[in-house]
Amino acid sequence: MTDIVTRLSAALADKYEIKRELGAGGMATVYLARDLKHDRDVAVKVLKPELAAALGPDRFLREIKIAAQLQHPHVLPLHDSGEADGFLYYVMPYVRGESLRERIQKQGELPVTEAVKILHEVVDALAHAHEQGVVHRDIKPDNIMISGRHALVMDFGVAKAVSEATGRQQLTTAGIALGTPAYMAPEQATADPNTDHRADIYAVGTVAYELLTGRPPFTGATPQMILAAHVTEQVEPVTKRRDKVSPALEALVMRCLEKKPADRWQSAEEMLPHLEALSTPSGGLTPAHTMPVTVVSRSRRFLSLKVLAGVAVLAVVGFFSIRLLRHEPIRIVVSNERQITSALGLEFEPRLSPDGTKIVYSQGTPYRTHPYVQVLSGGATLALAGDLPGYQREPTWNTTGDSVTFWAAAGPGRSFNHRSSAMLGGALRTLDATAERDRIAWSPDGERVVYVRSDSAFVRASQGGEENFLVEGGPASLRFFSWSPDGRRIAYSAGAQQWSDDNVLGDIQRSSIVVVAADGSEEPVTVVGGDDALNLNAYPVWLPDNRHLLFVSDRGASRAIYVVEVGRNGPVGAVQRLPGGANPHSISVSADGLRLAYSRFDYTRNIFAYRLQPGGTVSIRDGERITSGTEIIERIEISPDGEWIAFDSHINGNHDVFKMRPDGSERTQLTSDPSDNFLRKWSSDGSEVSVTAVFEGIPSGGIVAANGSGEIRTFRDAEWGVWSGPIWSPSGLEVLVGGRDGDTWRAERESPGSSWSEPVRITESDCEWPEWSPDGSMFVCSTEVVASATTTLYARSGEPRWTVRSDQTGAIPRMLRAQFSADGNSIYAYGVAPDGSQGIWAIPSSGGDPVLVMGNDDDALWANLFSFEVGPDNRIYLAVAEYESDIWVMDLEWE
Repeated sequence: MTDIVTRLSAALADKYEIKRELGAGGMATVYLARDLKHDRDVAVKVLKPELAAALGPDRFLREIKIAAQLQHPHVLPLHDSGEADGFLYYVMPYVRGESLRERIQKQGELPVTEAVKILHEVVDALAHAHEQGVVHRDIKPDNIMISGRHALVMDFGVAKAVSEATGRQQLTTAGIALGTPAYMAPEQATADPNTDHRADIYAVGTVAYELLTGRPPFTGATPQMILAAHVTEQVEPVTKRRDKVSPALEALVMRCLEKKPADRWQSAEEMLPHLEALSTPSGGLTPAHTMPVTVVSRSRRFLSLKVLAGVAVLAVVGFFSIRLLRHEPIRIVVSNERQITSALGLEFEPRLSPDGTKIVYSQGTPYRTHPYVQVLSGGATLALAGDLPGYQREPTWNTTGDSVTFWAAAGPGRSFNHRSSAMLGGALRTLDATAERDRIAWSPDGERVVYVRSDSAFVRASQGGEENFLVEGGPASLRFFSWSPDGRRIAYSAGAQQWSDDNVLGDIQRSSIVVVAADGSEEPVTVVGGDDALNLNAYPVWLPDNRHLLFVSDRGASRAIYVVEVGRNGPVGAVQRLPGGANPHSISVSADGLRLAYSRFDYTRNIFAYRLQPGGTVSIRDGERITSGTEIIERIEISPDGEWIAFDSHINGNHDVFKMRPDGSERTQLTSDPSDNFLRKWSSDGSEVSVTAVFEGIPSGGIVAANGSGEIRTFRDAEWGVWSGPIWSPSGLEVLVGGRDGDTWRAERESPGSSWSEPVRITESDCEWPEWSPDGSMFVCSTEVVASATTTLYARSGEPRWTVRSDQTGAIPRMLRAQFSADGNSIYAYGVAPDGSQGIWAIPSSGGDPVLVMGNDDDALWANLFSFEVGPDNRIYLAVAEYESDIWVMDLEWE
């Protein structure tokens, strides 16, 4: 430990435990520390000694105090600041992510949609700061953190304090980087005393330019050359370096970079509506095939709450009735879109109270969520589950808005029941409701309930009585039931199970929106999607006219909220996209239809590598990041020689299969089929990979060359009922394939290239995702059922050797998706413990108790059920999901 670190540790010993240096810049050094009072990791930023001497504690603490007043979702807050033993320091949350500088260094130019999203959040933070009279003066990629796919601006107030203390003459002296030359406005470069908030607008333009082109607008051999260029040279148009950038986005960036402040955008607030329009797939232009939909900027005031409260529901319904008689397309105006929650992690499944003044939602991480209520006009959140053990999901209001119902589970895979809570913290009570998990919904009058039992939906009186069959789900799960306001019809999603399940939360599953008469008198009608659905279509909610449905879909270039009119025989007119509501996961509408809530849901899933420690447990935090894009990677497979990683990714819109080197280089696309292709396995000689693809509308197994040549070939020898790609044995002379009922089949051949024998079923419907042992004498598989999960070792003949089974006691974790170590002595299984924590356990191949070898002690990271792979060197490669979801609300108006 250096002398400086030793002194700093001693000076802060009563508050913080200094752990290690995180990085250093021109003005400060950053250390990871432990906040002793609050028992949390923090980042302590310590100004360089020469800068601290020039600045002085009084001036520094005065400016930091002003910046500490900023409270905004995209401003990294300040926890503390002070002076100790000559050190000037300030304390921020420790953000597990990367700076925008690191992102650019890894990727170069960013995808346009990602760049616009980051710019929107940075400008939103600046709009808030400028409104409070705080100018940043040093906006640059180094001062923007990316955490959970959200941007956080840091170091407000520091640049101003340095500016006033050091003066322009010390701008480029060693150790003091007042502003950063590559991002400085001309008036900063010339030390204009009238420099104001428009310097931040210029800096945003330089950052935007770099995000889109991979380099800042001006570079030079010395800081003085760069500063001179800002003052005298014209910026090369963005499209000259990247022609795919839209004219509207280019115009926004170039206006930021005007030399004279009066020619730029005059405020961050002014920029926001334009960035919001650019975040839409069409770049803010309404497509010609859609109905007129008007976006109202957030500066436009909507009807006051008092006016809204005075609008009678009959007037709303009457308005709709007139429009329906005329058969006019609905015109929706969106305004006053604002963020309600901002905690890290998941805040989703919002439900507006009937009067639209309160919201209930789920908060936490998968398997660790709990319901909370927030009054939209402000105030603290209210926890509803109290000390109830386990976790809870899918909260919903009763018809009067004075209590909330949610389902509760004692732990992963444990039994479920529905609980009710008075909104203001009344006693919990268990409801007598026959349902499975989140598939339950009460009618608007509270007299009836729809629910799922087995694979079918039923309706009965909410107080009990005879159940009436509604619809059969078949292979598609039934989800997200929504009653029409008049109680006559029920909308639901057919499919989309993975969109809401804890194990694979956010995985896009092709699905449809279906409407059925609540009394079962009419056949179900598909209004969006169908048997050939190629998109996610989920969370239908009705508008008050009983004819229009809002729903979440990824049918466009990005996920959004759409509206469709429902007729007796299906949709009426075109499906239309609503403005606003970016990247929704789940949505809700108030009873009067004038307010919409949604969860803005962002997540990535990238590959990390971990080296197991003999006799110890590895943390999920300790991985080596292999990929860092905005993609979602589901399956990973290491080639037999360890030279390649095959994986599937949705980076191009639908899932395709790729390969790359273990260090992330030499990425090659192997499939380009218009449907989704999911990776399954390498062949034993490494020349092919198997995939699960869709052929003629049916999920089936396929094979593609590992060098990327040729099309996917179906794997349907002897017309097997195969739904997944084959799993080759180490010799290549046997394959295991999964049937559509969860059973496993084996086929053989005499030599490579010869025909396969007639398949033989070797397990019943209790073996999923089988994996061979290294010598081919055994295979292992895991199965999840309602009450438990099992990992079973089989002889190649299908005879079970031993089984590890979880149960309701929680003594054994639910272990799912298992495979052998490289030497065959151990079996690794991904699992979830009773408390919701997850990890990878090792089981001796000879049988025995599982031992945790890798744990997830970071709630911001979440592994995926099917996405870990053991390499030849016993390194574990894991697809790790990083979630961020916040609740947003916007007002709706019909014209």
